[in-house]
Amino acid sequence: MNKIIKIPYQDIFIDNKIYFSKINGLLKKILSSGINKHAICKNGYATLNDNVFIKDNFPDEIQPLIRVLKGSTGKYKFCIYPYNKDGKLIGFDMLNNNTREYLEKNLKKDRTDWFGFGRTQALKDTYKNKIAISSLIKSKDSLKIKKLEKGEGVYSGLYIITDKEFSQIQKALINPIFVKFVESLRKYKNGGFYTFNTSDVTKYLNYYFENGGINE
Repeated sequence: MNKIIKIPYQDIFIDNKIYFSKINGLLKKILSSGINKHAICKNGYATLNDNVFIKDNFPDEIQPLIRVLKGSTGKYKFCIYPYNKDGKLIGFDMLNNNTREYLEKNLKKDRTDWFGFGRTQALKDTYKNKIAISSLIKSKDSLKIKKLEKGEGVYSGLYIITDKEFSQIQKALINPIFVKFVESLRKYKNGGFYTFNTSDVTKYLNYYFENGGINE
């Protein structure tokens, strides 16, 4: 027997989009919140050449390397990182001979910064404390979340910059309410999974912490 759910007309339209959810009232409050003081979620590295920059292991002669976490799997690998601590590309001549030869052999010189990542996102946050998360969820137990050390990065996933403790972020996200929130966004994926983006996580976390948690 189908159950009829009544949704107030004013809660159907959120940011010029139509939503039909059991938690439409809460969804509207979260998505309409303009507070960003507790946490911000960002996209991880986009090298556009992961098969070149990222591997399980590199020869000792290839430097400099950092550890990177694949957000979608929660597994670590190593990444060639030709940047300084401010996220600025170092000079090609500052790399050793083996690294220069490797990059010249495997990358196209189709731009002036050809030996760097395809995009600059996340580079300035490499040496900040952050929390990596996957961008797919099916249940609260399917979300991958991990605290990263300074000097580590994330790719194929998202990360959070916050002054909150890891346990606080973990409690907020590995939570049935977050699952319901993401399901309500209706961004379906195969296998019963739902996806979400940086803006969704940022709005959810800031609403959550601003209100001392979330009750349906």
